Order: sequence, then C-alpha cells, then structure tokens
Amino acid sequence: VESLRTNTSLVRRRLRAPELHIREQIVGRQTLTPVDVIWLDGIADPETVAKVEAQLADIDIDGVLSTGNVEEYLTGQTRTIFPLLAYTERPDRFADGLVEGRVGLIIDGIPLGYLLPGTISQFLRASQDKSDNWIAASTILALRYLCLLITLFLPAFYVAVVTYQPGIIPTRLALSIIAAKQEVPFS
Repeated sequence: VESLRTNTSLVRRRLRAPELHIREQIVGRQTLTPVDVIWLDGIADPETVAKVEAQLADIDIDGVLSTGNVEEYLTGQTRTIFPLLAYTERPDRFADGLVEGRVGLIIDGIPLGYLLPGTISQFLRASQDKSDNWIAASTILALRYLCLLITLFLPAFYVAVVTYQPGIIPTRLALSIIAAKQEVPFS
C-alpha cells in the first residue's frame, strides 16, 4: 500500500510493543513528502537512528517521487553494484527487520519499506526460512552461501588455471579459438 498511515498501521499491528518508535520528517522542497523513521528502542542502535535522521534532514531535493531519490542520499555510495539498503513490500519481513535491530523507513507514496543497515546475510535469507525446521533452514542457508562462493570464484579460478595451464581447455574449444584468431580482421 502506498499510504504512509496504512503502512505504519500494518507495522503496529505486528509489533504492539511500547518500545516501537515512529518519528516523522518531511523531505522534498516541492513535494513535502512525509518519511517515517521506525525503530524499537532498546534493540536498535541509537547511533544508527541518529545517523539516519541526520541524513534525512540533510536531503535537499525538489521531490521524492521514486525509491532511488532517498536511497541515493542515505547510502552515500553511488559507485557500487551491491545493494546497501534492504527493502521489502511485506509488513512481516519489515517487522522482522525491526525486531533484529534495524532501523526502518517508510515513505509516503512509495509501497516499499527500507531496512538499514543492509547486510549480506539479510539478502541471502528468505522469509520462509523462519517457518521451516531449523535443520532444513540452516542447510538451505549454507547451500545459498556455497552457491554464492562458487559463482563468485569458480570463473576466476578457471581463468587463472587456463592462463597458466592451457592444456586444460577442451580441444574443440581451443580449436575454435585458434580458428577465430586466424580469420581476417575488419579492414
């Protein structure tokens, strides 16, 4: 849902604790978009909450019309391929992030909730893991990490091995590479 009040009520429905704090700030000179900072007092790091609120106060843009507008200012990193914020459309996952000690952001007009800070383990976990048996969930999580490592390092390892030991390349592949090099280049 894109309404800020509806989204905060969905969070309050799942977290009825008196420690749940919601502080609203206005972002955007023209749109005057309300942004709620949400955290659980005693669980979330107060320095992180203060840092997020300070970063929101420092945002000086005309309007918040898309998710990237605020995300770019909060992360401060524009030259990375890795996500630095986690976002979700599911209220249960958002509430789960707050219980884990993260700081949440809900922006009026945007159907996503941000969770700060984003960690690699947060991106590799699925919300279904908590409803599974702990042995099955741990096994699946270990497989996700293993697959991540394989996809990151196996191609680099193959290139390194082939560089120093070209005989490991399959014969048909090596012949096609040699044939491609012997073709006439563009003139």
